[in-house]
Amino acid sequence: MGEVGQPHPFVAEIAFSVPHLLMRNAEEGLEEADLGDQFHCRGMEGVTAKSEALVGRIERGDGTLGKLITQDQLYQRADKVLTEMETLLADVKKNPTKYFKFSVF
Repeated sequence: MGEVGQPHPFVAEIAFSVPHLLMRNAEEGLEEADLGDQFHCRGMEGVTAKSEALVGRIERGDGTLGKLITQDQLYQRADKVLTEMETLLADVKKNPTKYFKFSVF
């Protein structure tokens, strides 16, 4: 995990790599298919721009995903809640009568 307010190094790597890979693959694909049409390139540029904007929001800590990635304390709390839920579900499966009362009438 990164420091509070800082994106996880993995997110930073994705933010850098994904747009470049998309453009490289798009350019290679266009050359191979002989589809050098500017329309296709503009479409990929739009996808790349949207990807960059989305990753930027996540890196800044915007939205739920951004907060989970940039705020260690929030991530740890969410992880703890999930662990406790798993423990509770396992206990409910083991001891259903402890949590539920069944009667026919």
